[in-house]
Amino acid sequence: MRGHGNCKAVVERCDPDSAAWRATLAHALVALFGDRTCSKRNVCGSCFGAEWCDRKGRADAPSWFVADLMRRNTCYAAMDESGVFLGLAAVSPSNVIFTFCVAERARGMGAGTAILDRIVQVHGGGRHPLELTVAAPTRGGEGGEELARRHGRLVALYESYGFERTGQE
Repeated sequence: MRGHGNCKAVVERCDPDSAAWRATLAHALVALFGDRTCSKRNVCGSCFGAEWCDRKGRADAPSWFVADLMRRNTCYAAMDESGVFLGLAAVSPSNVIFTFCVAERARGMGAGTAILDRIVQVHGGGRHPLELTVAAPTRGGEGGEELARRHGRLVALYESYGFERTGQE
């Protein structure tokens, strides 16, 4: 198992009405609906907000977005010892990892590693290999610069787990 830095992350499956489910929804509500802008502050502060802003160009995601994501997929949330959200990843029924995100305050502390370790433990080595797409940022501007930096770090992280590039994204 990989080291987890200074983070004491507890990774749980996001079953409906679990602590992980509630912590993720609480974070997403702030991240997606805060001041409804795609400012650098919002993009840096939330992986949910960053993804939505880059793809849609606005920060007004529908309220069902995260709950629906967790219902249709197997999701794992990392929380600190007091139950505060640190990050989340979803794995589709076809073994594709997506919506992998780590809260700003937990980046570089091992929360993402803890989530990936759990996913590889549970979903790796099966009949269908794990897959993912690391989408290159589509927008410029102040938030786009942060997304470009984040993209490079994500590619390096996934390559350290043995994922191989198969295209531009």
